Amino acid sequence: PRSIDPAPLLYPIFFPLAVSISISPSVFLQNLILTLASLPPMLFPTDFPYQWIISLFPLFIPTFLSSYMNIKTSVTSLEREVLETLSYLPLLQKTLIDVLAYTLQPSLTMTEIRLLSTGLVNLLISSASPQAIVLKSLLWIGGFGIMLGCSDLITWSVQLSRIPRHRFRRAGEVVRSIGRFSGNLVRRSSQGEYASSADEGEHVEGQGFFTSARRKMGYSTPSPLAWATSLTHAQAQRRKYIYAALVYTIILSLILFAIRPYLRNTAFQGLDPFPWAASYLFCGLPGYGNLTSLISNWLGYPTTPGEGWTGYIANRRLYIFSYWGIILFLGIALVFSPISSSFEVDTRRKIFHGMVVGMFLLVGVVDPPLTHLAMSLVLAIFGLADLLRAGQLPPVSRPLSRFLAPFVDGRDLKGPVVISHFFLLVGGAVGGWFSIAAASSSATPTSTTDSSVVATKARELAFLAGVVCVGLGDSAASLVGRRVGRTKWGWAGGKSLEGSMAFMGAVGVGLTIARWWLGKLGGAGVTWGGVVWAKIWAAAAGAAMLEAVVTGGNDNVVVPVGMWVVVRGLGL
Repeated sequence: PRSIDPAPLLYPIFFPLAVSISISPSVFLQNLILTLASLPPMLFPTDFPYQWIISLFPLFIPTFLSSYMNIKTSVTSLEREVLETLSYLPLLQKTLIDVLAYTLQPSLTMTEIRLLSTGLVNLLISSASPQAIVLKSLLWIGGFGIMLGCSDLITWSVQLSRIPRHRFRRAGEVVRSIGRFSGNLVRRSSQGEYASSADEGEHVEGQGFFTSARRKMGYSTPSPLAWATSLTHAQAQRRKYIYAALVYTIILSLILFAIRPYLRNTAFQGLDPFPWAASYLFCGLPGYGNLTSLISNWLGYPTTPGEGWTGYIANRRLYIFSYWGIILFLGIALVFSPISSSFEVDTRRKIFHGMVVGMFLLVGVVDPPLTHLAMSLVLAIFGLADLLRAGQLPPVSRPLSRFLAPFVDGRDLKGPVVISHFFLLVGGAVGGWFSIAAASSSATPTSTTDSSVVATKARELAFLAGVVCVGLGDSAASLVGRRVGRTKWGWAGGKSLEGSMAFMGAVGVGLTIARWWLGKLGGAGVTWGGVVWAKIWAAAAGAAMLEAVVTGGNDNVVVPVGMWVVVRGLGL
């Protein structure tokens, strides 16, 4: 029925559990606890911590099975410290949901916030590959460091930006204001406006005694923006630049003195991240080794055994980055060309979806760890750029706002965050993130940091599930459904049968092309036959139905997650 929305109850429970089973059974227990902690508070009528108690029930299941039913479970081998850590997950989940809701609502729905919180907690406690550790450091250390260090500065900058210019004090207005205040005080005293006997006992509901007394005496309660309107316009501009400089300093300090040493000790085996990144890309260039040896002996070089010699792999990464740069340049040039200006906003936005297909459908699986790392860095750049835009911090906020203005929709205008590009990026990247996590969980401890082993295991069709969904399926459904969609589905959402058929056809073609390309790259087990074709179109049909019925969450994220589970479950 149209009045029922299953998203708040279904999505935060089903998707984390399904993904955890597909990645590794070892993370199922923690996701079961997190999903129970993500249940809507409306299911628990009192303030008593029933939800926290119910969330801890999974910790007692292994003990019950092994003690009373003589069933041996792998969970019983966990150390007491691990079980104690898992017992704190409900509190962490509840706190994180509250923080994200305070920060991101109404840009994100509560369903999306609960899914985001579950993903962040899993990233915090289960990241194993260097690429996942990089993403964890950017989101947890960088994100929460900025939240703690810059929230007040950004709030003050936004307050100054929202005050019209005529509201600021003019230069030399202080002396006149003092004289005006004295004149008003004398005039009110002579008119007897302080307090009459009839008003002395009055009290306004919701106001304190001193507030109502000040109103009777002719005073007004100070505005929260009184400190800002007491400044001149020039003083306000100087303060905005000071706030922006402090924010930039805090961000740079977090990168250099928090994220950088953490990555050096956890992800890069003692190598400094900046020289490592230079070697990761340029060590195949002639003379680069001699140059670095002259600078220092601690720069280090990434090794990729099993994928060819180091120089060849590094040069291949440069070719991939060059190709991505060309696609970005052509796409942005097309977006701002006179041709695209004649189309509606939704059609112009689909150019970015096409850029995702061009960048990652074929090239993305050539070097899966590189793709994972690049998407993680772009996500951090997107978050940082939108923080500067929403915080109206000079000198970058206005150019960013002008760049995004032609492409925003009604959902972007609901809250402080322009979220469309985040959903597009996360939807395209989620398949790669999950596949890398699954490859790392199945690798031996010695091979987890070996990019060649992880790349071989992650080179699967599910890696491209998100790219196919948001790049091909969503674009086809939108373009066809908006123009020829006449037969509406019988539930809420406004999706049409014609759009769903276009989605299924585009996803089926995309999966076929991606599987063919994996075979060209030497992917193991890439065969063709009637069963394979049936699985491909079954996955496409399942994704189309999920896209048609999805509510309470953005389909650019929810559908790729479901698509990844289906493709991996079917063994494609």
